[in-house]
Amino acid sequence: MSSDAPIELGGPVYKPLDAGLDDAAGSLLDSCPELLRGLSGRERIAAARLDPDTDVLGAVKDGGLVALYLLRRAHLMNELDLLIVGDAHRNQGYGKAALADAVRRSGRRPLALECSDALRPYFLKNGYKIVGKRVGPNGEPRFRLGAHAPKPKNPNVVTTA
Repeated sequence: MSSDAPIELGGPVYKPLDAGLDDAAGSLLDSCPELLRGLSGRERIAAARLDPDTDVLGAVKDGGLVALYLLRRAHLMNELDLLIVGDAHRNQGYGKAALADAVRRSGRRPLALECSDALRPYFLKNGYKIVGKRVGPNGEPRFRLGAHAPKPKNPNVVTTA
């Protein structure tokens, strides 16, 4: 699915997370219990590392982990399993960069995610489209959203002005 090389286009850079930062990743996740699925943050990262279909990607600034996302291959698509940005680094483009990075790493495979009603506007603003809705276990609506990488332009097609 993805190469180990970071994708750099200016702005935050995401690359496969060094295992030495797993404790920092666990602490970052512990600050957001709804992402833990009944595990501790460290257990959630360890489980992701054991899954051969999941990539653990992070953005590091000044040697510290500031943002993290999990990208998981599922059948014919990829899923953005979680995305978290540290409180001190929010509204600095890390979330938007993670979403763009996930789309690029997915390549021709569709990318999907599930989110709450509160987060839906953020993902819609960043180019995702609603593809489904369900009722979550606590009765709240959950939205399935998707994105595709832009189709490459066909170099054999000539357009005239």
